[in-house]
Amino acid sequence: MFNIFLLLFIVGNSIISGIFFSFSNSIMKALAKSASSNGRQVMNDINRVIINPVFMLLFLGTPLFAVLLLFLDGFSNLWIILATISHIVGSFGVTITQNVPRNNRLEKANDYWNTYVKEWTFWNHIRTIFAILSTLFAILYLL
Repeated sequence: MFNIFLLLFIVGNSIISGIFFSFSNSIMKALAKSASSNGRQVMNDINRVIINPVFMLLFLGTPLFAVLLLFLDGFSNLWIILATISHIVGSFGVTITQNVPRNNRLEKANDYWNTYVKEWTFWNHIRTIFAILSTLFAILYLL
């Protein structure tokens, strides 16, 4: 039972890491070059479209698997503890506290685009690093 949760966590976290990395590495760079009204519109469209069953299953299921791993392991393995903390605080937590509020503000504020691109991308870099670290820690547990 424990192994299936570990597998689901690693796969889910890896996919989330890839999504975050794609934004940092290319999507935000391309949108930053767009006229503010175009970039803002496309990002608002992305923010609406990404709220779909598959993404939400990954986004909400992966931290659940992290917590299950922690409890099933009895809080005894440093790699599982680090994987869980990195994911819950650094990936999921940053998304909820930093990226989502900026997305909500972008939806309402016409003059926020230039600030948004810088701030949102900074926090996306942070959550990308933590998501990758979380996957790495979970893999190190297997070694």
